[in-house]
Amino acid sequence: SEKAQGGFFTTVGVVNGPYKVKGVPLADLCELVGGVTSSDVVMVSAQDGYSMVFDYDQLNGDIETYDPMTLQEVTHDELEVLLTYEQNGKYLSDADGKPLRIAVVGNADLLTEGHNWVKWVDRIEVVGLE
Repeated sequence: SEKAQGGFFTTVGVVNGPYKVKGVPLADLCELVGGVTSSDVVMVSAQDGYSMVFDYDQLNGDIETYDPMTLQEVTHDELEVLLTYEQNGKYLSDADGKPLRIAVVGNADLLTEGHNWVKWVDRIEVVGLE
């Protein structure tokens, strides 16, 4: 597992975080089942029916980031998509996505769009597009 930091904002501009999270890189989990190529996507589904699809580039950190104060897009260093189980030193609560949540994180204060942060993850699939 890894520790990192990240946060998100909602469609109405409510900022959540940044949080300190702990989890496993989604790309590492995908390697356990043969990996992800540029012709694959990773579909993450949740218990409530929500799902998010990450393409190869997104899985490898190509996701827009935003300044927490202005919500203006900013450049970023390395990002990761983590399957998290801890937030701010505690296991995830039900409200925060227990037992598992997807988070987009880096090593600095940053925000991403909230739709990337999938709560209540119950299924991860690598799907070939060809």
